[in-house]
Amino acid sequence: MISREKRETLLMVFANVRREDELDKEIDNHIDRLAPKIRKVFQDQQKDLEKHLPGEITKTTIDPVLDKAFKATDNQFKNSILSETTRISQKAAAGFSDQVEAPMGFRFDYADPNQQKFLEDRAAKMVKKIDEVTRQDIHDIITKGHTEKKAYNQIAKEIREKYSEMAVPAGPSHIRDRAELIAVTDIAYAAQATSYAQSMALAQKGWIVHKFWNNTGDERVSDGCKANTSQGWIPIEQSFQSGHQYAPRFPGCRCAISYKVVGMDPNFKEESKAEVDSNQTDDPVVKVYQTKDTPPTDREDLSETQKETINEWVKDSTYINAASRYGRNAEEFKLHPEKFDEANRQKKILEGVIAAESLKQSYDVIRGLGQFDISRAKSALDTLSKGDSAELIDSGFTAVSFNERTPIDYANPDENGELWAYVSPLKNGDPALFIGNQNPSELGFRDEGEILINRNTKYYVLGETITGITDKYGTYRKMHLVEIKFEY
Repeated sequence: MISREKRETLLMVFANVRREDELDKEIDNHIDRLAPKIRKVFQDQQKDLEKHLPGEITKTTIDPVLDKAFKATDNQFKNSILSETTRISQKAAAGFSDQVEAPMGFRFDYADPNQQKFLEDRAAKMVKKIDEVTRQDIHDIITKGHTEKKAYNQIAKEIREKYSEMAVPAGPSHIRDRAELIAVTDIAYAAQATSYAQSMALAQKGWIVHKFWNNTGDERVSDGCKANTSQGWIPIEQSFQSGHQYAPRFPGCRCAISYKVVGMDPNFKEESKAEVDSNQTDDPVVKVYQTKDTPPTDREDLSETQKETINEWVKDSTYINAASRYGRNAEEFKLHPEKFDEANRQKKILEGVIAAESLKQSYDVIRGLGQFDISRAKSALDTLSKGDSAELIDSGFTAVSFNERTPIDYANPDENGELWAYVSPLKNGDPALFIGNQNPSELGFRDEGEILINRNTKYYVLGETITGITDKYGTYRKMHLVEIKFEY
């Protein structure tokens, strides 16, 4: 074991770990390899859907047909992402280790099974998230087509056009299509997550490690990324202003993190092998919480039943909220009546959990809106413009996020192609359930930064700000930020 004195003399050797030109080239190479694979998945999905269009798809058979199309490409999608993210993760690990193994006196495992499990879980999660967005787009096209009594060949044409937006390069720009956006984000995430995990490993060895948010310095850098950069060097355990531990901050983000060792922790105590073994976990990355609130999966004050219910909400909130809003008469239970009793039980458990909660810090949160909420927001703003109080209430649970980008990616455009979102402050002590970015292990790491508001909570619409934003497909859209205030 290398002595503390020897380590102190080696600080000059390992002064800074950053993205080198060689790794940048590798990242670009893997993006160029992954994007065509994802385009091929989109093309295969489109072809499979078209096979069923001449008569098989109706309003009542949309979901089974979509199930077939997406199930057929799930493994192809997951394996494409996993193969490239695994390679870039190993190359990032190797490059990092080459700089620190000798001077630090210990080595990293390039094929860390925990990191590999993390990448596998993330690939599965990403495929699910991508499929959900695509599925909703296609579902809307088919439903609208039937409502407007369009011929099936017109519906097929609109589906082809939608897939063309996702899988056909649209000319020179930072992100050419949705396939490249997915490739850029996942490759960057794998490389950055690996560097972060290994830098955290240094901190666990007693080194004091700081990190810095690098942006590209051009006019396309977002305000949130600039704010992270403006913090300068911060301790590795601290989150950046955006709430992230490392880049990318949002899909297509071009930022990267630098790390440097600034000294040794004078209070650090070397653990014996027995102590190290007893502290080992199966986590793919080191657990460092971004906030004062703790994710449910790591709380000792919640029962296993409560945690399982929160787990089910995170995996799929559809049936719980259907039971909350419409009871047994919900459309979901007309199709699956056997699911009502369990969803209703989970609704009651979740309601009780949130009622007993109290946030340990304040958050600025956002919620991307779908068509139902957009209609209600417009009506409330109209009421407000007439000088009346605009009060709304939702009999379902309301999920909000302290991650500013993710809710916008989930927002659906209105009839004019414009996006809408609620924005609101949550205060220290508010009765809301913090879920955050740490979730049930089978879902991997996710970026939603979720906080859950209880059902039947009133909120008031206070006004709106209109701005512009680039959506998940790279399209510039008008964005309505509707300010609300919750009343508990």
